Amino acid sequence: MGRHVGAIPSVVGGHNVALSHVGTVFLPSPETMVRWKGWYRHVVRDQLIIWLPACVIGLALPSMLSLQFLPPGTATDDWTTAGMTAGGVRDSVGGGLGRFYWYMILFCGFLVLVPSQCSGGDGFVRRWVDVSWTTLGSLRRLDPGNVRYVYFGFLLVYLVIGITLLSVGKPNTLLVVSANLNNFALGFSCFHVMHVNKTLLPKELRPGWFATISMALAGIYFLMLAVVVALIALKWL
Repeated sequence: MGRHVGAIPSVVGGHNVALSHVGTVFLPSPETMVRWKGWYRHVVRDQLIIWLPACVIGLALPSMLSLQFLPPGTATDDWTTAGMTAGGVRDSVGGGLGRFYWYMILFCGFLVLVPSQCSGGDGFVRRWVDVSWTTLGSLRRLDPGNVRYVYFGFLLVYLVIGITLLSVGKPNTLLVVSANLNNFALGFSCFHVMHVNKTLLPKELRPGWFATISMALAGIYFLMLAVVVALIALKWL
């Protein structure tokens, strides 16, 4: 469907690609519904068999390492937190092998951090551009080929804010701010997807009550989490 919907092209050069404001959808028929259900089964398998276990393992392993090699109550500061687990492994193993593990754990952290931050920044900007491109009347009046300027305008603002915060903020503070902005974005995205699915999709393709309720609960959860974290950070709670 991507060739029908379009995409966000490069701001300089590249192909002249447009992005639809409302997307596109196929006409339901016996043949297309078979393809739709087959594609949907692939998505469900990917989410449940690959994505979900990988996320759990990716979150659990660093936590397990920290619990194993850092004594309870270990004091940290903003600039040493990232390397403390590696230091705990090094001190526990000792010798040349311990130093090797220290380098390898930090290197693995670097390999995780760089692509995750790149994809996270792109996902954050793309999510808000997608919501704005569909819902804001001022943007809906723009030519679909001009989405590149909207996206890279958002990205430039994100970059300036990020550099400013890095120059004046502390790593732990920036981590909380970044994670909480994503909580707001995820919450709004849940309700945005619900609205689009219920208003733009043909009835045959609209999600059922279970998916709709699950999406609503997810949106409420992320928005409540974002509000609570913001109030705690501002010391209003």
